Amino acid sequence: MQHITARIEKDNLWHSRIEIPLDYLKECLLENEKRVVISLYGIEFQRAIHRKKETDLRYIYLSTEMLKRLNAKEGDLILLEIKKDTSELQAPMPEEWEAVLWDWPEVEGYFNKLSIGKRRSIVFAIDRLKTSDARIRKALHFARKLTEGETELKGLFSK
Repeated sequence: MQHITARIEKDNLWHSRIEIPLDYLKECLLENEKRVVISLYGIEFQRAIHRKKETDLRYIYLSTEMLKRLNAKEGDLILLEIKKDTSELQAPMPEEWEAVLWDWPEVEGYFNKLSIGKRRSIVFAIDRLKTSDARIRKALHFARKLTEGETELKGLFSK
């Protein structure tokens, strides 16, 4: 897999992005992939490739937290590598949720019966929280909802 250099651009108030040349994606056989793993300075992140409508432009969004972790900012040039995300959910699995699934096989059974999109929504909802304490509370919330038989996103995310 070859590396490319890209500039971090400001997209909106909360996110920055990097443009990924379509030629690079074609060369890596990734032009039709939506979820990838990007490696920036040895740190891997699971991300989605976004397509600008009616153009060949492709973007990957970087959160403020990611930029802090990389010690990078808008305008910086970064060296990155992209590969297909082959993980089951194509999303980062929070340790707190893994612990809940490990400790409660019943919850794991309910979770695995959900569609891939619903499972991904749950892990993203837990993963985006900043503190471990908050992730634990959210993981327990989803565990309770699943054991109550809730399978719809609206119900899973309600209090």
